[in-house]
Amino acid sequence: MKMTTKGVEIKLPKDVGPFKDKEKNPRKEIRIKWWESAEGKTFEQMLFPEDKEQDFDKKKVPPSEIEKLSVYNDSVPVFFGHYWIDPLKVHPSQAQTKQICCLDYSVAKKGLLVAYRWDGQKELSNDKFVWAR
Repeated sequence: MKMTTKGVEIKLPKDVGPFKDKEKNPRKEIRIKWWESAEGKTFEQMLFPEDKEQDFDKKKVPPSEIEKLSVYNDSVPVFFGHYWIDPLKVHPSQAQTKQICCLDYSVAKKGLLVAYRWDGQKELSNDKFVWAR
């Protein structure tokens, strides 16, 4: 249930975390790009949404966390949200991959209401996004 509502998270090692999120809450886990392999990557490379204010000192994601993950590689597109992306940092007409798309651009905090006009296609197209303030 937690993964479905909050997204995939991995624990930060004690020498890296905790850090304060944008609302100043201490966090010991980070949400990650669950559609990518974490093998050989740093915590900063896996962070989603990307937060340039965080510095994880180039620490690599340990094998103990990597083995808990499975990369999404199905051909069915996935739309997700509850991530509060800043539309000034990530443009709302950009899918994360050809099958993965976040539609949460902080509308409750004066961001954008973003939607995708899906016609059943297997690959997402950036020209199918629509948004309003």
